[in-house]
Amino acid sequence: MSDIRLAPRVWTTWHTNGADGRDHAVTDEAMAAADDGIYEGLCGVTVVPGSMTQPPGPQCPACRGMTRRSVEGAGQPVSRPRARRPFARLWRR
Repeated sequence: MSDIRLAPRVWTTWHTNGADGRDHAVTDEAMAAADDGIYEGLCGVTVVPGSMTQPPGPQCPACRGMTRRSVEGAGQPVSRPRARRPFARLWRR
């Protein structure tokens, strides 16, 4: 059994909200769950995508902050506490 496991990853796509003109991060799970083309952004805003020919708007500060936090820890090894071995120091390699 390995002592290292990977932190979970969050996959997002940025969509320009037609209501506020900002780009919001939407997870793949939120996109798959929505059957009407209206998504929930990471910040909790209901995202109604605008025209695909519309240029990107400014990024939502809340979504940007959440994606940075998740990216910093994504895929990084997370060590588990090792079992104590009382005589390990006697048999060092």
